[in-house]
Amino acid sequence: MGKAGHIIGFIGAILMVIGGLVSLNRMNQLEQQLVQLGTSFASLGIDIDMINMNFLLTLIFGLIGVVGAIIGLAGKKVGSIILLGGAILAVVGTFITIAPAKILTIGMSQLTFPAITLSSSFLMADPYLMLIGGIIGVTSSTQKGEKSKDKDKDAWNGMTKKLKKSRAKWQKKYG
Repeated sequence: MGKAGHIIGFIGAILMVIGGLVSLNRMNQLEQQLVQLGTSFASLGIDIDMINMNFLLTLIFGLIGVVGAIIGLAGKKVGSIILLGGAILAVVGTFITIAPAKILTIGMSQLTFPAITLSSSFLMADPYLMLIGGIIGVTSSTQKGEKSKDKDKDAWNGMTKKLKKSRAKWQKKYG
């Protein structure tokens, strides 16, 4: 079940990275429209740093998720925690608005600038896919290299190993 969570988280993280690139592309298209109209973001009172922050944070949150999912797929529990951390940051970032939406009329043209949040998404589901994958990965107990939480089972396995060793010694000695 843990691998399924990491795969879900990986898909969400990749979509998050794509979302960051799409948001950068969308803002570049808006900038080209502004240039055609003879104006710029700065002249309209739109801070370009906010747009860049959205792009960078979306990309960073997505890359954190990708790294966490890959580490989790390698069997390390810390990968699930990294994936979950990136997902929580991404989900919270989609709700924090850093610049309000603006509708600007320039001559005969009307441009709509969407509200800018700390992070954006590609399909509106990607941060939640990361979150679900991280939760599944953290709660799954099938990580490679982890000790079982069932102490009786561990004790039984330890006893059977000792018995096998002593039996092999006995057979070697007495034939």
